[in-house]
Amino acid sequence: MVKARFRMWRARLARGARPAHGRSVIVVALFAAVFVAVLPAAGWAERKSLAVEQPGVLRQVSAVSAEDGAPSVKAPGAPAVSTRGVARTEGVIVEFAPETSKAAMVRAAGADAVCERVVGAGEQRVAGAKRRGPALAVYSSKVLTKEQLQDRLRRVPGVVRVSPNNVNTVCEIPDDPLFRELWGLHNTGAEGGTADADVDAPEAWDVVAGDSDVVVAVLDSGVAYTHSDLVANMWVNPGEIPGDGLDNDQNGYVDDVYGIDTYSNDSDPWDELGHGTHVAGTIAAAGNNAEGVTGVVWRAKIMALRFLGPDGSGDDFSAIEAIKYAIDMKRDHGVNIVAINASWGSSGQYDTALADAIQAAGEAGIVFCAAAGNAAADIDKNPWYPAAYPCFNIISVGASDRQDRKADFGGGAGSNYGASNVDLFAPGKDILSTFPAYSAYRPQLGDLFFDDMESGAGNWVAQSPWAITTEVRVSGTSAWSDSPGGKYANNANVALTSRSLDLSGLPSHDTVLGFWATLALETDYDFLMVEVSGDGGTSWAPLGYLTGFRSGAYYNAELPSQVLTDRAKIRFRLVSDGSITADGVYLDDVGIAVAPLSDYAYSSGTSMAAPYVTGTVALLASLAPADSVAQRVGKILASVDTKAALTGLCQTGGRLNVAGALAASPPPPVIQSVIPASGPTSGGTQVTITGSGFLGVSGVSFGEVAATSYRVLSPTKLTVVSPPHAEGLVQVRVTAAGGPTSDTPADDFTYIYSVPIPPTTRYEQTDARLVWTGVWTTSYSSVYSGGSHRYVNASGASVTVIFNGTYLAWIAKRSPAYGRARVTVDGTAISEVDLYSPSTGYKKKVWDTGVLAPGLHTVRIQWTGQRTVPSGGTNISVDAFDVAGSLKSSTRYEQTDPRLLWSGSWSSVSSSYSSGGSFRYANKPGSSVTVNFSGVRLSLIAKKAPNYGIARVSVDGGAPVSVDFYSSSALYKQKLWSTPFLVPGDHTVTVTWTGTKRSAATSTNINLDAVDVLGTLR
Repeated sequence: MVKARFRMWRARLARGARPAHGRSVIVVALFAAVFVAVLPAAGWAERKSLAVEQPGVLRQVSAVSAEDGAPSVKAPGAPAVSTRGVARTEGVIVEFAPETSKAAMVRAAGADAVCERVVGAGEQRVAGAKRRGPALAVYSSKVLTKEQLQDRLRRVPGVVRVSPNNVNTVCEIPDDPLFRELWGLHNTGAEGGTADADVDAPEAWDVVAGDSDVVVAVLDSGVAYTHSDLVANMWVNPGEIPGDGLDNDQNGYVDDVYGIDTYSNDSDPWDELGHGTHVAGTIAAAGNNAEGVTGVVWRAKIMALRFLGPDGSGDDFSAIEAIKYAIDMKRDHGVNIVAINASWGSSGQYDTALADAIQAAGEAGIVFCAAAGNAAADIDKNPWYPAAYPCFNIISVGASDRQDRKADFGGGAGSNYGASNVDLFAPGKDILSTFPAYSAYRPQLGDLFFDDMESGAGNWVAQSPWAITTEVRVSGTSAWSDSPGGKYANNANVALTSRSLDLSGLPSHDTVLGFWATLALETDYDFLMVEVSGDGGTSWAPLGYLTGFRSGAYYNAELPSQVLTDRAKIRFRLVSDGSITADGVYLDDVGIAVAPLSDYAYSSGTSMAAPYVTGTVALLASLAPADSVAQRVGKILASVDTKAALTGLCQTGGRLNVAGALAASPPPPVIQSVIPASGPTSGGTQVTITGSGFLGVSGVSFGEVAATSYRVLSPTKLTVVSPPHAEGLVQVRVTAAGGPTSDTPADDFTYIYSVPIPPTTRYEQTDARLVWTGVWTTSYSSVYSGGSHRYVNASGASVTVIFNGTYLAWIAKRSPAYGRARVTVDGTAISEVDLYSPSTGYKKKVWDTGVLAPGLHTVRIQWTGQRTVPSGGTNISVDAFDVAGSLKSSTRYEQTDPRLLWSGSWSSVSSSYSSGGSFRYANKPGSSVTVNFSGVRLSLIAKKAPNYGIARVSVDGGAPVSVDFYSSSALYKQKLWSTPFLVPGDHTVTVTWTGTKRSAATSTNINLDAVDVLGTLR
């Protein structure tokens, strides 16, 4: 049986009107975002003029089918409700080896976690349907922290990698007045704009307007695929027979006609939010069809990939599954997908699994156009993913306004920016595009159902104290109130229910409930639940809820197809908690109607900017179908209109120019310098390459060997890590959209023979001879050397290694969330070591000393709090050390050792509490002791007591420091003071009596019990 699927909607609120393009316009508030809807001239726009109303939101709650029974209602702080589909959880994503079975993946959860979802090699949605690549699963736990869950899952056999499962949100903007005309394609300078501050679309259409063989995937909240301005350009899977319940094309999905829905885990990507429909229209609304708007590309097909829910959020795992679907359809089924639009993102942790999926899309020939985010932030410093992932196929898009400036959305919101992590800007403020039609519905006489409450209560069954009142209404003289004449009660649960309605035969997606309401409810504790039933009230599904204090407004929501029966009912149910009440709810003008097919709306955000770039990719693919991903990316970035206001805010310093991209012939890249110009044959040298034409870079090589990694910082600079290579001179080559660089002396790099590293011994981070400062955290997993590693993200943290030998290598974890450490050798700062990597790596040699002269050496690793873009954090890690030689621990020398030089009057005291059974003390002028040693550190071991004072201690004749021997009680064998870590060699420490003390001390004695030396006495 196909499970009943209830659509969920937050209300779209009509709150203003003005004429535009011969049509009436209303503003639609969607969650925190503001839309301005433009209705068709015929139909609803003719039926009733719109007054200005106050904003309101009908908030979504999850729904269940009648098979699951009647759902409970969840208010904040209340028990969880039943939900349809898959629970939206963060959790962690685990990649298994391809041969891992689904059963093994489920068992991996153990007793303290839950396997939420599985996709990949172990899963078959339909018998016989095979799926390629690694197997992925998402896990959550109510018992373990996310870090504990990750550590435990890493130890499961067959696990390849564990990643965080971030929750992403759409890039929409709250409460902006969006009453502007469409300008991004052709800006005439109207409404305060700057003429030609646009993407030059008409000039592009003179060259090419699209190709119906080209497909773009909208990875978003879905698409209203019946919209009259989109229906001609919707991709329809030629391998599926709609509605037959079979996986006809054997791709693992049943009836994936327009795409898939990984949010609800089915194949119907209908848009329950409106965001994806708006995006789709900017990309490819049908052009030159005498209706509505046009997209950047007039003719191209839109594949709908829904992973965002009605609240505008969706997790990485769902996005990954949708991306994998697009790759499979291109690779295995011949669908010419050229771009994926991603108008969403997250400031969460770097997710290697998502980055890998995007990279795989690029390798399959798909450009990934990502919105840069709307926090008015520098995403070089605070990355916004996926826009900031270092994938060669990502174009990261900021939003510009009518004046070619970085868009400001008001209320502290604005387009993100970043000289490295944002590639270019595109129009993103007051953008008009397609939108689902139900957003504009206002009930009126003549609808399928309409009740203005003027004829009494005949259409309703009311639980007391619901009653008709004349206190507040929007039309006529009457409305319903949950508590006429006063406040609603605490712990209320009272309903106003319609009598059965015959809604059978009405079209799904287009049948809408609307009503007017004014609210006075304790915010987020008391609620008006809006619920629907298709079986005469036996079971109910929540459609949404209202809470808070709102003046009168119209609300509407699409009715789910399962309610469209001859026994349909609607219920408004007031639910309150045990404290604080208010005036409650007034309801008027309740209606049901079939919506018109189409609607349009204004919106702002980088979500609206990215589709301009996606449409441009489609035009490029139409004009030059043989171009590579790198060539398409390069043409777009090479042809921007550079703007002073955008300089330094993105790599290109400019705004998209579509016509320029079609005409672009990116120049070949040129290398001007390679610094440093030499490195060891073992590789690992971090090299900075400067030059020009670094657009659409697809590879860097040293001779014929690909670089270990590279990152484009700007069109004139990139950083690379040299690979291992034989000794000698090689040419560094950069391959970009304009081709490869030519060999010149400027690109020379010399590999220098590395002195062979002598045999080493591994010392784990658990070795007691390592000296730690700061609070380090130990993490346990079989992926680490010795089963554990330490990491830290705090000021003052360090680890010091003292060894006697010729070589040391630092073994550590690399991660997308790791930063830089400072390394000193024998007191000299050598370098900063970067532990960032686009993918997580374990037991990696991140740095070594090179071969040193035989002897005692000190290596110190310090946390810096610095990171390299695009790292998501500043942690550093220590797993182990490989040493040619041996770790050195302190040697204890007693005060009886003849190499200690005593001056003045010292007395010896025997004591079983002392190290070696005795100590010496002094309390007379001229008393001192000198210790000569060869090594790196010395510590004084002494007694502390109430009758002890202060000594002066100097190192190598330097400025003395005061050391206090006082304690309120006698303490023996105390490490009283230590030198800093010194340059290996000969050193002298002198301790001198001063005759001073703190006020609480009863005398000025000083003493010495022993010395601990990292080295030897002389």
